[in-house]
Amino acid sequence: MSILKRNLAPFGGEVWEAIGEEAKKVFERRLTSRKIADYVGAKGLEFAAIGTGKTTALKETLGDVAVYAREVLKVLELKTSFVLKREEIDLIERGAKAFDNSAIVEAAKALSDAENSIVFNGFKKEGIVGILPAMTQKAVKAQGDDILPAVAEAIIALKDEGVEGPYILAVQPQYYGKLFSVGEGYPLTKRLNELLDGGGAIRSSAIKNGAIVISVRGGDYEILGGADISLGFEKETAQGVELFFFETLTFRVNTPEAAVLLQW
Repeated sequence: MSILKRNLAPFGGEVWEAIGEEAKKVFERRLTSRKIADYVGAKGLEFAAIGTGKTTALKETLGDVAVYAREVLKVLELKTSFVLKREEIDLIERGAKAFDNSAIVEAAKALSDAENSIVFNGFKKEGIVGILPAMTQKAVKAQGDDILPAVAEAIIALKDEGVEGPYILAVQPQYYGKLFSVGEGYPLTKRLNELLDGGGAIRSSAIKNGAIVISVRGGDYEILGGADISLGFEKETAQGVELFFFETLTFRVNTPEAAVLLQW
């Protein structure tokens, strides 16, 4: 994509590759949105909106003809910049495997968190509804640290609505450590995996109130991608080279009943 301006960067392919490898580690670990929602794309940079199938009647008419406007989900552009210092670029070009990757990591985290927030919480200003605000199932309250009964209750509720597994337990970070306790000689994580039909548990900073049990059978939630996460060149600075991560996407919920909130 010409918008990335990679040909203008003052370094070659080995530096782009090294940056990409560092970023990939972060995205694979932190981009929880793609472990839950289907990624449909990439549809290209020109992808700007998608119809919802709904229409809104307009007050204005054309004679005796009623006029309706079709509703669309807008595509959002996400971009986060960072500066890679000149000395770190020099290290990479000399073949070093160890260099200061902190700027890359922080920018990749920021983009991951932004996408996760859109998927879980939506982007209300542009009419994008996330998983949490779209939920129609009644919340389940967990009693103390024993989350298994609550997870089982949530799965029963999902199955009653015809929502099959496998399921994932997505947990806010401060509660995630509780899942590694051992009860009755049997690791909680193993018992959870069996209950969730192999889906397992993940942590996500986009969840602020406990956890959710969500089906990952496919088709219930879609990230509609235009340009997938890409790395581009912005400009040279006194400190080094300013680069950026960039993507375009929107999100839609097809099955609001496919997730249950656990108040933990």
